[in-house]
Amino acid sequence: MWQTSLIGLHVISDLLIAIAYFSIPVMLIYFVYKRQDIPFNRVFILFGLFIVSCGVGHLLDIWTLWHPAYWLSGIERAFTALVSCYTALELMVLLPRFLSLKTPEELAIVEAANRSKSLFLAHMSHELRTPLNAILGFTELMSRDVQLTVKHREYINIINRAGEHLLALINDILEISKIEAGKIILLENDFDLYSQVDSLEEILGLKANSKGLKLVVQIDSQVPQYICTDERKLRQVLINLVSNAIKFTEKGSVTLRVKGEKFKPQNILTFEVEDTGEGISLEEQKKLFEAFSQTETGIKSGQGTGLGLPISQKFVKLMGGEITVRSQLNQGTLFTFSLPIKAVENILTETNQTSKIVTGIAADQSNYRILIADDDS
Repeated sequence: MWQTSLIGLHVISDLLIAIAYFSIPVMLIYFVYKRQDIPFNRVFILFGLFIVSCGVGHLLDIWTLWHPAYWLSGIERAFTALVSCYTALELMVLLPRFLSLKTPEELAIVEAANRSKSLFLAHMSHELRTPLNAILGFTELMSRDVQLTVKHREYINIINRAGEHLLALINDILEISKIEAGKIILLENDFDLYSQVDSLEEILGLKANSKGLKLVVQIDSQVPQYICTDERKLRQVLINLVSNAIKFTEKGSVTLRVKGEKFKPQNILTFEVEDTGEGISLEEQKKLFEAFSQTETGIKSGQGTGLGLPISQKFVKLMGGEITVRSQLNQGTLFTFSLPIKAVENILTETNQTSKIVTGIAADQSNYRILIADDDS
């Protein structure tokens, strides 16, 4: 027999449970919204749905004390059963992944190992780069000797090309180690974008012409000539993308486009690098920006280390943008990134002075002692 005190106990208990059940999912949803980087967010959503369903069940229990809506209560319980079973199955599938997660102690060990690796790479790269710069410097001086035979000049050019290739690899390793160690910062400066693009066209155009390719540069009329951003990083990103496009394109053209959109107080500049190469499969695109990862074409060519794109992605992100790729096999590849750029007024440029190249030293010169201090850290 139902008594008034017993009914009151049931009503108050069910009401408090329902309030708690509705409060918990709200906190779970807030947590998922704030921490979207946390894995297994779907499980939190399922838990929230399950708990809400249970809360509705307790409210229906109160309702059925005065209005016997047993069909409605039965439907609600069937829904709760489905949600709870699905949640249980989801947990069974995810349990191995939960167990494979590293503990805080293991994560600390891995992070310490990564830091040690980055410091080692940075130190070794610097130690290798210092003597290599000396070798390249001396080969450059030797190549200016007017008395060299054609054969000897060819040997020196081979040494110089191999040294420059090795130096580029060392610089990439040094750059990625700095990125991993969190030592890369944004250094913005005012510069002439048009002049920068012209310089890239001049340098990389020779490389494209040597392969029988056409390098096309297109700058939109809305693009400001003078901008403020990290000039060095932007230049390196463009060199990486255009060089890759030339490297993996056998015929056709490589196009660099710069487009501008005005959104006060900043301009949005979009850079596109498109080629007519073999293209990249969807499977390879997924790991394209992973360090030391190369496409099948890149592996066959034996060129590079797979660091250019990861470095470019980090630089673009540091400058406030995102880099994307769109490609299909046998239909070429398109890399795109947009950056928020501050337009500036005409900037003062240094007056170009004609510099003369020393090709030799006259005979009967006095002996000089020279001290060279290398403070490149």
